[in-house]
Amino acid sequence: NQELTLDVSDLNQGVYLLNFIDTEKSGSKTIVSHKIFIRRD
Repeated sequence: NQELTLDVSDLNQGVYLLNFIDTEKSGSKTIVSHKIFIRRD
């Protein structure tokens, strides 16, 4: 498990999709997607 901190202060309100490619030592790749919702009150 890893932790990632993102500064979203410059992003507009909306929905964003983050894609990370995890490359294993064996050479296989896994794509991990996270949907991020930003709402400004």
